[in-house]
Amino acid sequence: MGAKDFKRDISKSSAAAASSTKASSDAIQPKSQINDDDTKSMKTLVTHCQQKNIPEAEINEFKVGEIKQTVDNKRLWEVQLSITNDDDPQLAILTDRIKEEVQGSNGWFRMGKLMIKVGHFNQAEAFHNELLKNASSDIERAYIYHQLGRVKDNQGKYQEAVAFHEKSIEVREKSLPPNHPDLAESYNNIGMVYNHMSDYVKALKFHEKSMQIRKISLPPNHFDLAESYNSIGLLYNTMGDYSKAIPLLEKALAIFQNSLPPTHPNIKVMMHNIQVAKNNL
Repeated sequence: MGAKDFKRDISKSSAAAASSTKASSDAIQPKSQINDDDTKSMKTLVTHCQQKNIPEAEINEFKVGEIKQTVDNKRLWEVQLSITNDDDPQLAILTDRIKEEVQGSNGWFRMGKLMIKVGHFNQAEAFHNELLKNASSDIERAYIYHQLGRVKDNQGKYQEAVAFHEKSIEVREKSLPPNHPDLAESYNNIGMVYNHMSDYVKALKFHEKSMQIRKISLPPNHFDLAESYNSIGLLYNTMGDYSKAIPLLEKALAIFQNSLPPTHPNIKVMMHNIQVAKNNL
C-alpha cells in the first residue's frame, strides 16, 4: 500500500500528530522546544542526558511522543521525548514492520523497494528498468513489472501503472498457485490504481480478490489483511455505503492496534475515518 492510501483521511482533512503514551516511571521525559533558528534547546537536551549519566551513544535514541505548537510563539514546537533502547517493545514492532516493508529475495530488489518507499520514484524507475534487462526468469520479470506499476502509480501515470500491473498479473497467474500472497499483492496494487482513477467498481473487484487470498494464506491478524480491510472499507465509504465500510475499517483498526505502536499516526487516522463514516450513517 502507498503512503497516500494508508494515511488517506475520508473527511479530506489532515490528521493530527499521534498522541503521547504514558511513560514508565523510570523513563526520562525531557521537554524540548525546538526552533529552526536556535540550537540551545538541543544543547539543553544533551546536557540533561549527561547529567543523568546517559551514555553519549544513546542520546539520539528517543521515542517521539506528543508534538504540539506552543501558545506564545507559533514558530516554536514542543516535543515530548522519552529514552528508548533495544528492549522497547514498541520500537521492536516498528522495526519489524520496516524490515517487512523493504524485504526482498535479494539486495537489488530490497534496494528498489526502499527507493519507492522513500519517494525517489524517478530513480526507482531507472533502477528497475536496469533490473528488467538482467532478469533471469518470468517470476523475476513479474516482480519488476509489479514494482514499475507502483512507481507509475506514485507518479500519477495511472494507465501505464495498469499496464505494468497487468503484465505482472499475467505472469503470476500462470506461474503461481491461485492463493499465493504475491498474487494478492498484485490484485491489491492494481486495485489501488483503479481507485486513483475513480473507477471504484474495478478497484473493489481487485481488492476483494486480494482479500480472499489473504484470508486463506495469512494469519487473521496479519498487517496485509488489515490493508485489504482498510482499502475496501475506504472504497465503500467513498461509494456512500457506510454500513459496509464501518465493520471493515474496525477490523483493520484492530489489527493496526496489534501491529503498530499506539502512538503511530495511522491509528489515529483510522479512528477518525471510522467516526466520520459513523457520522454519515
